[in-house]
Amino acid sequence: MKYHLVSDRFYRNLSHWTERYKLHHAAFWVLSAIVGAWIFRNSETPVQAAIKMMLILSVHMVVAYVNLYVLVPRFLRRKQYLTYSSGLLLTLGSATFPMAILVHTILNDQDLKSLVWSTFFLVVIALSLLFTVAVSMAIKLAKDWYQEQRNRQDLEQLQLQTELKFLKTQINPHFLFNSLNNIYGLTLLKSDKASESILKLSGILRYLLHESSKSEVSLELELEQMENYFELEVLRLGSKVEASIQLQRPTNSWKIEPMLMMTLLENAFKHGSKDLDSSYVNCQGLETSTGYALRITNSLTHKPQKNVESSGIGLLNLQKRLDLSYENAHRYSVTQTPEEYSVELSLTLNKA
Repeated sequence: MKYHLVSDRFYRNLSHWTERYKLHHAAFWVLSAIVGAWIFRNSETPVQAAIKMMLILSVHMVVAYVNLYVLVPRFLRRKQYLTYSSGLLLTLGSATFPMAILVHTILNDQDLKSLVWSTFFLVVIALSLLFTVAVSMAIKLAKDWYQEQRNRQDLEQLQLQTELKFLKTQINPHFLFNSLNNIYGLTLLKSDKASESILKLSGILRYLLHESSKSEVSLELELEQMENYFELEVLRLGSKVEASIQLQRPTNSWKIEPMLMMTLLENAFKHGSKDLDSSYVNCQGLETSTGYALRITNSLTHKPQKNVESSGIGLLNLQKRLDLSYENAHRYSVTQTPEEYSVELSLTLNKA
């Protein structure tokens, strides 16, 4: 992960520096001069041939840049096709004769010099300039398309991070609100368990304060806070609810988004402790070869209620976070009967 971040930052800095000083343009024309000198080499030395080819390409450069930075933005992008075509033909015509004079001057072969002013040779010069225009436009379009794709990816990544931060700001107050309600219930009953609940809650709040702002935390730490929350709920409910939790400790150093699986456990206690005559909450977690799998079942109240999956901000945010951060890397299924609600979550995780 760190290697990709460093390489991406290096690439961006290199691209910015290269774009600022147009080094890729210089490299393109120098390479073109070398290739052209090798193809049309004569009795000159390689250096002399490259210099002559560079002089010829200087005219091509002028035509290419007039087209790219004057004609295209002013006329072609504004869909003024006739004006653009007229401007391009004028540019090619204006450059053809200076090009012919330059070629006539640097040529050593007298037979070729006599052909420079023929109609055929002038057409060849104009076509060569048009070829340069076409190649430069193709490169420019490809570069602009690639840059647009990168900008779109950056924008999508920024939107993703913004949405995830927004979802987390909703989850933490939501969790804190429910926990404080639980402790408030204990204080009304003047229970000795209130102080122990506050201690458990302080540990969870410490986790929220120091870890929830991170993009990922260790799976071990997330499981530990789930157990703290479980004990907090058991302290509140006592023997009124049959509750069990078995979370297998991971042998690998998996990373997970904070407060992700905690939401499912919180929801189970929220809906599994309403009918105190036959309430239960069971939580089981197992490490897999690619991450971790969680299964939580809880009883449902016998009173008519709307679908549990569609209720509450916690589950809605959980589904959004899974879609955003674990796209194609999670399996989330819900089974609901009139008396039981069961959820299974399997995550493909990254290692630290």
